Amino acid sequence: MNKSKGLLIAGIVFAFVQAVVSVMTLYRILKFDALPGKYEVLLVAALIVGLILVVGLQFFKIANIIGDIIAILIIGVLIYAYVAVSKVDKVLEEGLKPSETVQLAMNVMVKNDSPVNSIDELLQKKFGISTDVINVDNNREAIKIINSSKNSNVEVVEYEDNFALSNALLKGEIDCIILNGAYIQTLNEAYDALEPEDDGYLGMNDNGRRIEFEEMIRSVLSVSISKEAVSTGGFGKPDDNRELIDTAVTPFIIYVSGIDVSGPISTVSRSDVNVLVAVNPVTKQIAMITTPRDSYVEIPGITDENRRDKLTHAGAMGVQHSIETLEKLYGIDIDYYVRVNFSSVVDIVDLLGGVSIYSAYDFTERFSKHHFVQGYNHNIDGKTALYFARERYTLPGGDYSRGRNHIELIKGILNKAMSPAILTNYAELLSAAEKNIETNMTKEEIVNLIKMQLADNQKWNFSSLAAEDGGGQKLKYVKTYSGSRLYVSILTQESVEACADLIELVLNGGIAPSDVSQ
Repeated sequence: MNKSKGLLIAGIVFAFVQAVVSVMTLYRILKFDALPGKYEVLLVAALIVGLILVVGLQFFKIANIIGDIIAILIIGVLIYAYVAVSKVDKVLEEGLKPSETVQLAMNVMVKNDSPVNSIDELLQKKFGISTDVINVDNNREAIKIINSSKNSNVEVVEYEDNFALSNALLKGEIDCIILNGAYIQTLNEAYDALEPEDDGYLGMNDNGRRIEFEEMIRSVLSVSISKEAVSTGGFGKPDDNRELIDTAVTPFIIYVSGIDVSGPISTVSRSDVNVLVAVNPVTKQIAMITTPRDSYVEIPGITDENRRDKLTHAGAMGVQHSIETLEKLYGIDIDYYVRVNFSSVVDIVDLLGGVSIYSAYDFTERFSKHHFVQGYNHNIDGKTALYFARERYTLPGGDYSRGRNHIELIKGILNKAMSPAILTNYAELLSAAEKNIETNMTKEEIVNLIKMQLADNQKWNFSSLAAEDGGGQKLKYVKTYSGSRLYVSILTQESVEACADLIELVLNGGIAPSDVSQ
C-alpha cells in the first residue's frame, strides 16, 4: 500500500470518527436544551461544514494531512464539549437537590482550661444537657449515641435551657455539656448582653473587649445526628409534585439562606444571611431585599403573640421555617430557595478567580484586619469575601450595613459568574456547587434561565432595599431561647412595606430604581 493510499484511508477513518462524535455531541447538546434556536442552527451548520471540509481535503495531496489535523482538533473539541455538557447536566439533575436528611452537629464541650482531651476521659464524669423544647430530643439522642459507641452509661444532669446549662459548666457544677453547634453564637450574644452585676458576666480581656462564651469552651467530640428533612409548602424534597415555573418568562422569588457554619451543606444551623431575590426575566429587573438576622419576627408554628423570635433562629429549625417566616413578614410567596454556607462562599469566589465587591463604607474587619475601601474592592478572594460578609461591629449601622454587604457580595458573584471567565474552570465550579449549594430549583427551571440569557444577552438592573429597625436593638426574651434576654431588631412597618412594595413592583413588570453598584 503506497503512502497516498494510506493517508487517504487514515483520512477516511478520521472523518468517520468526526462524524460519529459530531452526532453524539449534537444529540447531547440538543437534549440538554440550553441553546436558543439560532445557536442550535449555527452549531449544526458548523458541524456539517467541518465534516465537508475534512472529507473534501482527503482528495488532495498534502492537503489531506491538513484535513487529518483539522479532524483531530475538531474531535478533541467535540469530546470536550460532550463531557462538559454531560457534567453540567448531571450536576443540575442530581447535585443541587435538597438532601433527604439533615445533619445536626451536637458537640461535647468542656471548659477551655479543662485537663480533659478526649471523650474517654469524661465517661465517669457529669454530662449536662438542656431540656428546652427545641433541643431536648437531640440532646438525649446524642447521649444515647455516646453510650452506645462507648458501651457506657454516663451520668446526666438536666437544665431548663442552654444559658443555665452553660453557666453550670463555667461554674464547675458539671464536667461537660452537650450543645448543638448552631447555638454557640446565640450564647455568645446572650453573654454579650449581660452587665457586670449580672450572673454569668464573663468580663473583659486585656484589649478591653468583652470575653465571648466560645472563648471559654472547646469541643472534645462532635456527634452528628441525622434527621429526615422536613418538607412544607412544596419545599425540601426532590420528588415534590409542584407545578414547574417557566423561568424564562415568569417572574419568581428566590430566598438565599446563608448558614453560619462550614462543612456539609446538609448541616442545620442559624441563617445569618437572609436575602430575597425577586426576578423578572422579561423586564430584566432584579430586586434584592435583605432582612437583618436579629429581626424580631413571627415564626409560624413556633412563636406566639406574647413572644416572637430572631429570624436567624428559624434557620436552626430548618430552611422551611425561614421561608414561612419571610412569607408571613412580607406577604409574599417564595418560589425557590438557595442554601449556602461559609464553605460555599470561600470555594466559589476562589474558583471564580476573585470578585469585585462594592462597599458603601471605608472599614477594617475586626479579626483579619483587612481594610475595605469605600467603592469597589477588586480581586477579593474567598476568605476575604467571607470577612466582608460577616463583619458588622466596625460598620456604621451594624447588622443593617452587614445585610447590604450580603447583597453586594451576591452581585459580585453574579456579575463574575455571567462573564466569560466562568468558562476557564467550569468543572471545578460545578464540583464546588454540588458540594456547597442546595436548591429546590429543578434542572429545567435553571436551564430555561440559561437559555433565555444566552438568547438576548441583556444586562440586568439591580435594585435593593433592607428592612430596618426603629432606633437600635432592644433586649427581649425570644421563644426558642428562654435563658436570658437577647438583642433583637424591631423592624419598622414602613421599611417592611417599602421592601414588599419593591418586590411587587418588580414582579408586576415595573422598572425599579437602580443601585449605585451594578
